[in-house]
Amino acid sequence: MVADLTELAALEDAPRVVFFGMECSFSLPVLTTLLGSGIEVCAIVMPAAKDLFMLGSSISSTNTAIFRLPATHIPGGLLPMMQTGYTEERGSIVRLAQREHIPVWCVRNLAAQETRETLASYQPDLICVACFSQVIPSGILSLPRLGCVNVHPSLLPALRGPEPIFWAFHKGCMITGTTVHFMVPKLDSGAILAQEVIAIPDGISATVLEEHCAHLGGKLLAQVVFALMHGHAHPYFQDETQSSYQSYPQAEDYMVTAQEWEARHLYNFICGVADDTLPVILRVHILDADGAGVERYLLVSEALEYDNAALLPLEGNDPATIMRGEASDEWIVACRQGWVRVRESGSV
Repeated sequence: MVADLTELAALEDAPRVVFFGMECSFSLPVLTTLLGSGIEVCAIVMPAAKDLFMLGSSISSTNTAIFRLPATHIPGGLLPMMQTGYTEERGSIVRLAQREHIPVWCVRNLAAQETRETLASYQPDLICVACFSQVIPSGILSLPRLGCVNVHPSLLPALRGPEPIFWAFHKGCMITGTTVHFMVPKLDSGAILAQEVIAIPDGISATVLEEHCAHLGGKLLAQVVFALMHGHAHPYFQDETQSSYQSYPQAEDYMVTAQEWEARHLYNFICGVADDTLPVILRVHILDADGAGVERYLLVSEALEYDNAALLPLEGNDPATIMRGEASDEWIVACRQGWVRVRESGSV
């Protein structure tokens, strides 16, 4: 597989790609890299959110399955757990499409004949997907002559599903990665075309890790597109015995019992996914004045440091499970192994 994207851009017969994405921090770097690699992105497809569909209704029937986005509109994000939507700092795939004169289509019903005919009119060699909130039906998967490929931010077959970065933090993974794979009807299960490991360093946020995965994914996807175009790809099947699937995180997935996790795991989970608007709920077992076991709950927005070996000072004959930090909103919490210093944003 060709590794130098400048060499890819110089190759003749640029592949024709229809790109499926969203206004999020994962789709944009992937699309940018495709364009910079000399790949012809002939159309962009986005899910039609309610506000976009109302906009489209002004130029077509409200029953239409797909409509072209007016060139002046910048839509917001659609996925609640990603950094979505347009800002000047992060950019926008729609704004990029406007600069590159690429048509943007908003789809309401991917299975409709109207949608298939619209996309078929571009005669794509490939459909490339990088973050899309709708299940893509077989009629679309079979449309391009070289197939559909997806960029997924995990080391498949591990962590299939819509939020693998959250679950990498939740499971205490030290590495993750990005996978480019063929799309089949079963989610995230097609043959792997390219994969590369990314370390998860202490203290990194999910937003930054997602950006690392997206930039790597764009590079891998560009390589895969040219490899498929020139018959140099070597896909291999996923090992189903090693597969795992996780759905969207629920409220209970943000609740952690401190004494059940090691300090490093807890520290990195809080750094990864918590903030003031979506804190981690930390459950701590303590003894009351009568020596009875009770639970205390903290809303934690930030982890400040950890020690994976030390114990808190003794309370009677046993180490303490929680103690005040230097600031009034700080706590030092004992874990299964070690302790974590956290900043509280509230209590429950």
